[in-house]
Amino acid sequence: EENDMPKKVFDQECILENALFIAKEVGLEKMSMRSVAKRMQCSVTPIYDAFESKEDLIEAVYSKVIKENNSSNDYFIRNKEVLLYGLKHPQLYRDIRRQSAKSQQTNLYYDEVIQLMRNQESLSGFNDNELESLNFDILIYMNGLVERSITETGRFENIQQTFVTYLEQVTELFILGYRTAKKMEEDTSTIQF
Repeated sequence: EENDMPKKVFDQECILENALFIAKEVGLEKMSMRSVAKRMQCSVTPIYDAFESKEDLIEAVYSKVIKENNSSNDYFIRNKEVLLYGLKHPQLYRDIRRQSAKSQQTNLYYDEVIQLMRNQESLSGFNDNELESLNFDILIYMNGLVERSITETGRFENIQQTFVTYLEQVTELFILGYRTAKKMEEDTSTIQF
């Protein structure tokens, strides 16, 4: 008697969702093909059919997380969402930062962020180099908040709004500082001796 049960089919998206679930728990580096297969209750064969290597799977998870975290059309809302994601999944956030140094997607993502910044009225008047520098400063601050949250274990709900407020306030201060520096530079360039 033949088994009439339909054969399970695991497409790339299904595998990616399960890999992301594991990466949120243990990070990208500790995620394995075997752990994804175990979660999906299958052998590693469908995973290797969809992804040639663990590195390919990591790159796909990285791309998925970056795409999800860059879905906002507002730079400041995007930063808030990235911070909240980092506070909720600090190990994955760290791994994503490390992966961005190796990824082919990084330049594309970076260009999208700068474009978002160009669209912000409060950032008008800054050139691309100034926007890149400002974004770098804000990103470093966000990274610091995520790192600090790791020491505040078990208090996610308590620190979430506090850290978002910190990010908003510090962003305003960075923008004010950049505007002041730009104004001072313009003023000194117009002084003639």
